[in-house]
Amino acid sequence: MSKPVTLLEIANREYLDSKQFYELEQQGLGLAFKAEVGYAIMRIQQFPQLGDKSTSDTRRVLLTRFPFQIFYKEYDSHIAILSISHQHRCPDYWVNRV
Repeated sequence: MSKPVTLLEIANREYLDSKQFYELEQQGLGLAFKAEVGYAIMRIQQFPQLGDKSTSDTRRVLLTRFPFQIFYKEYDSHIAILSISHQHRCPDYWVNRV
């Protein structure tokens, strides 16, 4: 059985800001970003070991169409999304969220 996924508030803010940025760049692009993030989170929920190990207790999944990565940690009762971040901007800024 899959575990529930929760987003840290700051990860949710990163997601919403990025979605809005893409939508302002081109109509419909924000929706495409939303769909890809949703699909990645669904895969994380179904297969928590899917992501590459980032640190000893966190994992990372890359989006395919957008240069973003999702960092997450699996707990006994749930999976926490720690960051939805651009791959090329300040790569380790989220580490103290663990």
